[in-house]
Amino acid sequence: MIPAPTTAAQDAFAQVGLRAGSFIISPSADVNVSYDTNPRRVPTQARGSWSTQPTLDVIAFSDWQRHEVAARFRGSFSNFVTAPDANRPDLAATVTGRLDVTRVMRIFAEARYVLGATSAGSPNLPTLPVGVTARGLPLTHQFGATAAIEQDFGRLRLTTRGLVDRFT
Repeated sequence: MIPAPTTAAQDAFAQVGLRAGSFIISPSADVNVSYDTNPRRVPTQARGSWSTQPTLDVIAFSDWQRHEVAARFRGSFSNFVTAPDANRPDLAATVTGRLDVTRVMRIFAEARYVLGATSAGSPNLPTLPVGVTARGLPLTHQFGATAAIEQDFGRLRLTTRGLVDRFT
């Protein structure tokens, strides 16, 4: 007797995640507890601190035979117990897509965003007078996009790609 073909739900090696229509979503959450010997990232007089860092991560991708869309969102916040002025957020988001125009031609697109904080020891920050501390770290934003077109010529694949990035 020949066994019936297995479906993705029965396949032990199938993608794991929550189904939302034709998308598979894989969320995760982590909490890290650690000790940082220099949370402010300063060159001198560094004092260590225990920290907690909760992290949320969501990955979503399409389950289509043609075309593809994928997204990843990851965010965390570093919370330092004895150095609250070094607390900092971290966020990264990326969305990518592929459009299969023909069997041998594809169009790709990607958008990305990163949020971070400038460390207190960064040379990009102004020097403060002795005894004066800055409250909170300046946030940095990075935006970017990429577009590409790809064409197959037999065994040769030609790709033209362009990107733009902005850092603030």
